[in-house]
Amino acid sequence: MAGKYGFYPLVELMFESQMKKFLCLSQIFYYTFVSLFKTGIMTDTEKLIEKITTCATRVHEELGPGFPERIYQEALVKEFQRSKVEFKTKETKVKMLDGVPHGAPRTEYYLGNIMLELKALPRLEVPHMVLFSNALYKTEQELGLMINFGTQQMQIRTRQNTSISVDEEV
Repeated sequence: MAGKYGFYPLVELMFESQMKKFLCLSQIFYYTFVSLFKTGIMTDTEKLIEKITTCATRVHEELGPGFPERIYQEALVKEFQRSKVEFKTKETKVKMLDGVPHGAPRTEYYLGNIMLELKALPRLEVPHMVLFSNALYKTEQELGLMINFGTQQMQIRTRQNTSISVDEEV
């Protein structure tokens, strides 16, 4: 029976703190996700997202926050290779406009129909998400994942590429 918020009655129990409530919800999500994965109902994209998050979680548990972005990139690449997750990388260079450099070099990872971008920031803010959304818009990837390793708890943000119609043949 679904509760007031559409989840199991367990969620509606009184909790002493928001953290306990969050942990309970994340456990329910995790076990639902795992059961879907085991029953084969998940799509290939969902399976790939699960593999990506598993690899990223291992890296974050091993290193923790506080390292430069390049360290997390190297560690995640090694974890992808160890887990046999296929990926491609693309390095973008600094753009020159009228002889003046603009922007910063970036590394993007492509896994199937997913674009992955890594950050190591104390906090993700709106400008980071806007740049990420713009980069995703320029690609032909259906989905974008941004993973931030710079916080105590790893952050994952998703964006769908609205420039690609589901009915279109790519």
